[in-house]
Amino acid sequence: MVLVYMLEKIKNINWQWTMAILAIVTVWSWFGNLWPWLNYLGFVSIIGLAIYLAYRDLGQAILLLVLELIIGSKGYLFYLPIADFNISIRMGLWAVVMIAWLISILVHWSQHRQELLQLYQLKYSKFLLGLGFFAISALIVAVWNKNLPSNIFHDANNWLFALVALPIWMNFKSQENLRAMATTVKRAVIWLLIMTLVLAFVFSHNFGDMSLLLYAWLRDSGLAEITPSPNGFWRIFMQSQWYLVPAILWLVISCQKFDYKKASVKLLIQLSLLVTAMIFSLSRSLWLGLGVGILLLLISNLTKWRQLLTWVQLGLLSVVLAVAMVWTVVNLPILSLGSINYLDTLANRVNVSSEAAVSSRWNLLPPLMKEIKQSPILGQGFGATVIYQSSDPRIVSQTGGQYEAYALEWGWLDLWLKLGLGGLLVMLGFLVVLIKDLWSLKTDPGRWLAVTLIALMVVHAFTPYINHPLGLLAIILAVLYYDRSYGQTELA
Repeated sequence: MVLVYMLEKIKNINWQWTMAILAIVTVWSWFGNLWPWLNYLGFVSIIGLAIYLAYRDLGQAILLLVLELIIGSKGYLFYLPIADFNISIRMGLWAVVMIAWLISILVHWSQHRQELLQLYQLKYSKFLLGLGFFAISALIVAVWNKNLPSNIFHDANNWLFALVALPIWMNFKSQENLRAMATTVKRAVIWLLIMTLVLAFVFSHNFGDMSLLLYAWLRDSGLAEITPSPNGFWRIFMQSQWYLVPAILWLVISCQKFDYKKASVKLLIQLSLLVTAMIFSLSRSLWLGLGVGILLLLISNLTKWRQLLTWVQLGLLSVVLAVAMVWTVVNLPILSLGSINYLDTLANRVNVSSEAAVSSRWNLLPPLMKEIKQSPILGQGFGATVIYQSSDPRIVSQTGGQYEAYALEWGWLDLWLKLGLGGLLVMLGFLVVLIKDLWSLKTDPGRWLAVTLIALMVVHAFTPYINHPLGLLAIILAVLYYDRSYGQTELA
């Protein structure tokens, strides 16, 4: 009941209560990895909650889906096994939202008919119809090429998530709706920050068996990748950490002056904590996307030297504080809770160096380009795979390094391979026009969303996000903001 109350009255519940609820759900997921019946109970409970919310107010069920998306990375905090297939909590929530929306359309057809017809009048309708056409074509080509059905499903499933844009568009119309969405996203990012710092602390210290159990849960749920580095530093990478990038960009944009008073110090601490989490992620692609975003903001304000000095001062201070926070998290002394052998065992199980990951990515490029050249116009459809030489020690030990994958690191080339040249160009054209429109609003939220999408495009070049629900949600929310508010609604 507490969770129901929080979601129904999210504007009136403080963020501390939200964090407490998310902590309970996360611990529940962890224990569910140890005792499957708890996992099943968690899955059924959350789906039941989603059905209840969809009956009361579909917008609240959508907020629950958005919350899970941002905190859940791959979406398997809870899952329901059916034969050899696991239905993730994300799939379940998406199904509840879409079914509830379709029922609403059928029951209230006369009321929604005109609203549905307005979809054709949206500025980006041609781009969206084009992307839909190429997605369907990619599915047909995949079946024609006899791509592995499981690969086709998991590949196409990411794009199927984009249909949630329809219920979002029809249920988030007012400024109050947009603020509720923004609040949900903001609190999910706060939880990401907390999770990153907690995991960094746990894996930087000797917590005995708990470290092994925690790693097993993170691996099985797909929530995070944990990788040891020299000198006690551990990489804590979560796919959802992409949302730290727009959070940092917003704090930078919102800082108009820095005077060491309460508001400025609070903003500095917030920014430093986010940068600390970014450091622990050790994600070069996220760093690059963030760097390009900040560089664009600096270039756009070259004639405003006071603003530039403020941002430079804020940036330097936040980086210094973030480095100090990283050192504190790693070196904070605690009582030893187990033998160091536990950490040695854990390190042996997850010892994959960043150099191996980079090497694998570059090894993928030549065979990927070769596959693209086989069908550059139509593409090879969803589930198309590429065989390349991986440097991952685990794969090397099993196959000598040869690895076949359908989920590919080079995001834009992945789009080309699956959707063909037409699909790639339509997506690029859509994002360029959307970014231009957002920037033309000449408001802080408009500039923020425009720069965020540019950062997303940069990150996608090396780590696929635009063909994943995490990136698609950012695009959907940007379109929603432009269409609904035209720069008049504050999104932070």
